[in-house]
Amino acid sequence: MKKNSKKHFGRKLKAYTAITTSVIAADVSSQVRYHNIQDTTLVNNGDFFDIDFNNDGILDVRVSLSQFTSSYPTYSYYYYRNSVLAVGLSYASAEINVQLNSYSYYEAAAFNLNSSIGSSVNSFLGYGYLGVIRGTSNSFSSYVFSSGQFPGSGQKFVGAKFNIGTAVHYGWIRMDVPSNSQSVTIFDFAYDTTANNTILAGDTGLAVGIDELNSEKIELYASEAVLHFPNSLNKTFDLRVYDLKGQLQEITRVAAGSHQYSLKRFYNGIYIVELKNEEGTFRKKLWLESK
Repeated sequence: MKKNSKKHFGRKLKAYTAITTSVIAADVSSQVRYHNIQDTTLVNNGDFFDIDFNNDGILDVRVSLSQFTSSYPTYSYYYYRNSVLAVGLSYASAEINVQLNSYSYYEAAAFNLNSSIGSSVNSFLGYGYLGVIRGTSNSFSSYVFSSGQFPGSGQKFVGAKFNIGTAVHYGWIRMDVPSNSQSVTIFDFAYDTTANNTILAGDTGLAVGIDELNSEKIELYASEAVLHFPNSLNKTFDLRVYDLKGQLQEITRVAAGSHQYSLKRFYNGIYIVELKNEEGTFRKKLWLESK
């Protein structure tokens, strides 16, 4: 979904951040509060998206696009023109995990799925660039200044730290920046409701990777979009596939004795595969890729 009006984003903020949908029941011990928003893409200079992790009415993080042209302060024959949109993060109450780049200024760190975000992660500051800043010279030479860990890397996670009262909490934001940094798409975000708890990037609070079944342990792996059960299933199971937002993608019944199951829908990424019967539930995260 694309929104081209900064005013429109402001009106929609409360509706977006209020959504905490998950169609899989969360584990009772889970302390993660997950916000499944409608995918939102910023495309114009000045577009922004505000995030309120815990719906307390306090802005925690702003994701924005800005375009600028400037002259180099020391060497006047450099004038940078045609600069692309820079994707940036600013904040009101949260701090963003950042890293120094080779130009000695901070850019937002891009976390992979299941990376730990907590007190052991250094360099939490209140600003950072997700995208690139490029320019060309109108003199005898040219210069290109590129930065950012997100552009062209696919879906990655930003780590955030913020306070609820005086207590510190950690969270993540999942987004994607194309290689030209002309836009940014925000998918979802979450935080841990327990103070000072480390959260894993992409953790939605679902009970994933656990074996609650009384029967012998299930072995399960995926090859492209085929699920394999190398020891065969000793019982009949209801099989469900969810995306990382908890949205149901596929449901079927797999009979006892099955060694594999070919998924019917198109998949490209990490999904949650669930096997369930009267004895219990088994869930596992797998990379699925349809050819």
